[in-house]
Amino acid sequence: MSTPTEKAAAMRAAKLKRRVEATATPEVLASQSAPSRPSRQSKVTALKNQVWMPDKKTRKRAASSTAEPEHVKQARTSGPKNTDPMNRKWKSSVPQPAAQLFESDSDDFKVDGSDGAESDSGAESDDKLDESDDDSILGLIGDKLKATLDYECPQITTHNDDSRSAASSFSSIPPSTSPDSDNDDPVHTMDSAAEDIGPGNSQLTNMKKSGPRYRSSKLKETSKANQKGALSKGSKYLKQREQEKPTWCTPDKVDDTTSGPPADDEAVSARSICSREDDWLPSCRIVYSSSGKVNLTEQQPHIQDLLRASITCLHEHILFENAYLDLQQRRKIMADILLSCAKDGEEFVDVRKRLTKDAKYVRALSSVPEGRIGTIRGNVRKVAQAHVASHYGLTKGADDRVADLLKNNAYIYPVNAKGDLIRTKPFQASAILDTIEDAFFSDELAAGVKWHDHLTSTIDDHPDEVELPVAMVALASAAVCSVIMQYSSEKFDRDFNLDMYGRIYRTLIGMLNGIFKASERKFHVLVHSLYKSVYGSKRKTEEPSAADSLMFLDIDGMAED
Repeated sequence: MSTPTEKAAAMRAAKLKRRVEATATPEVLASQSAPSRPSRQSKVTALKNQVWMPDKKTRKRAASSTAEPEHVKQARTSGPKNTDPMNRKWKSSVPQPAAQLFESDSDDFKVDGSDGAESDSGAESDDKLDESDDDSILGLIGDKLKATLDYECPQITTHNDDSRSAASSFSSIPPSTSPDSDNDDPVHTMDSAAEDIGPGNSQLTNMKKSGPRYRSSKLKETSKANQKGALSKGSKYLKQREQEKPTWCTPDKVDDTTSGPPADDEAVSARSICSREDDWLPSCRIVYSSSGKVNLTEQQPHIQDLLRASITCLHEHILFENAYLDLQQRRKIMADILLSCAKDGEEFVDVRKRLTKDAKYVRALSSVPEGRIGTIRGNVRKVAQAHVASHYGLTKGADDRVADLLKNNAYIYPVNAKGDLIRTKPFQASAILDTIEDAFFSDELAAGVKWHDHLTSTIDDHPDEVELPVAMVALASAAVCSVIMQYSSEKFDRDFNLDMYGRIYRTLIGMLNGIFKASERKFHVLVHSLYKSVYGSKRKTEEPSAADSLMFLDIDGMAED
């Protein structure tokens, strides 16, 4: 093993396995060793998918696997109206029966190609129109018959690319040979519609003359009104496009155009998070607060049990493995802890599945135990504050004394009667020993006492001589260092955070690992002596019970009066 922490973890796992094998029945051992255990499968899947990673790399697929089929089969529907613009344009070019146009009693006449013409004749077939055309013409007399026959005269139209859009808009307006009559005449209505188009379209007004006329292949000029309308529509469309473009807020430049207060944005974000939870089964959903946070007491009962167990496991990992995890380490460790804490009950089946698939779910649940990391480290620092000033003789503003203690990490060494450092006994300063004892071995609920069975030895020939974990010793020493720095006139961060004190912690870890690398036995003697100083002597001293005390007491010889 490269480090004492890794070797202690292996020894601890072997010790736990021996204890389980000694107490478990053959049936339990068979069930635990079965490869089909759901929690184990979930953990393997999570490690394979690397759910703790912020952005997982995706594999490029071949083009053949992602290509869309050329023809998509669609269900045939009957009855609904065709909304295709090209089909509507083609249908509008089919002329309606003239009798049907001029026989209507309505004064509202619409040219072919409009919505009114399409609604009247779009649903009928060409055969039906041809059959009913002759019968309708026979019923006409006089001027209406003449107008009908003139309407049905063949008209040849040629299209050019330059005037395709302009000529097509007037291609369905027929010429008329009838003289002007009253306003009720449909032919007069068509003439007035042609005159309203514009004075520049003289060819359209000439169509009122008698005899068949051929439609012009090109309009001489485009209506200025139409050009202005097209420009206005285009500018309006561009304005809408500009408004729809997303704007991004950066830390340097924040968009001030938002109308809603920040609370509204938080509410929208919370609603979007809650809507994402609806995609999963109810047994694995997270309950978010109004601000989008995950609170322990608001979750489902089995989710609360999962989070409480993960808090305990994370606390144990901080004291026995690593007290200052970086971002990637913390995400990986939390993914493993959550999967290991998910039990084999039916209510955890969906939770395990989601933990292996949804990285955001893992991060959301991890926020609860990760929020306790600062509290765990802060409690150790509070204990150190009670011992530093008295042991090192510090007062506020003692810059020289603080500098001497920080130089070469002198604060970790005890001193002799002359005040000289005993450099053969690192990490055995009185302030560090008292901090370890009060922080981890003060009572039965303290972490060192509660998890005393997790303590192990790094050498095989003395397995009963347990050692203090490297992380526990370094954490207490870093807490003492942080309190010493507060007595300097320089400004240091009051929080026991990762930036400054994490470097101090890693320096102390490097010292302990260096001792282990130089001599494993000397390292064992050091950390085992630390254990005996803070808890070993107390553990050997057994307090007499009440029954033993009564047996020793001479009740008969006691005075009665």
